[in-house]
Amino acid sequence: PPSPEIDEVAEGPLLATDLRAPIGRVAERARLATTVEQVQRERRQRIVLLTGEPGIGKSQLLEELIGRVRTCGGTVLMGCAYEAESGRPYGPWVDALQRLPAASFGPTIGADLAPLFPGQSPVPEAAWSRDRLFGAVVELVAARAHSAAPVLLAFDDVQWCDEASTMLLHYVARMNRHRPVLIALAARAGELNDNVPLCRALRALRRDAELVEIPLGTLSREETVELVKASGLAADADRVFAESGGNPLYALEVARALPHRRDALPHTLKEVVHGRLEPLPAVAADVLRWSAVLGQTFRVDR
Repeated sequence: PPSPEIDEVAEGPLLATDLRAPIGRVAERARLATTVEQVQRERRQRIVLLTGEPGIGKSQLLEELIGRVRTCGGTVLMGCAYEAESGRPYGPWVDALQRLPAASFGPTIGADLAPLFPGQSPVPEAAWSRDRLFGAVVELVAARAHSAAPVLLAFDDVQWCDEASTMLLHYVARMNRHRPVLIALAARAGELNDNVPLCRALRALRRDAELVEIPLGTLSREETVELVKASGLAADADRVFAESGGNPLYALEVARALPHRRDALPHTLKEVVHGRLEPLPAVAADVLRWSAVLGQTFRVDR
């Protein structure tokens, strides 16, 4: 079943529901399915890195991977990094761990994980250490790998991952090689090299672990035509492919715009987003921007 957490982010809020249909990516889907089966059968860790341009479908594949792991009774820890929060320590881990039920945390583990739960009472600096925090996360993953395997650690937009989160990710991967754990990362290829700590961690994982890299290209003409038909939009599919270059998110925006626009179509995804924001009243636009910064879920009173 679709993940309610992922539903709210996808590759952005514009077309999350339009990218549900599993169109194209046959080889990539088969590779991910095989990786899950390997983790289950061999009881050993695997790491997957999905890369591609914005709108290409990385989050869609992550969502399908989450659904596959949940279907087979596994545990999902899902987080996302945000450009505006790149200086927030452990941001993706906070999102991921807060999704687990309280029963998952024993008293000892819960105490050591307290720094990752900002809603609780602040923990004095002397009362915790990074080693204890890292150890508690490893212990939690190990416990879930024993009781509800496989464990999927899925992190989206890791090109914006903070250094503390990256260090914890490397430590968890290093300490769980012999457990049924699947680490799935998604990143914008063009921005990945700007994150030096993450690149350093990925180099180490390539050397010491079985890291599968899956670059995502654009959809073919036939796949783009199928996507437009599946969306139910009345647009010339051939022109949509010509204008979008096979980027799924951009293709759907072009298909939506063609019947209504006589002027030039937007040439980039950034133009698409600006076009959606400009008609909004200033207060609504401000709320939307803060919503994007606050994360996938937040309380209404906030």
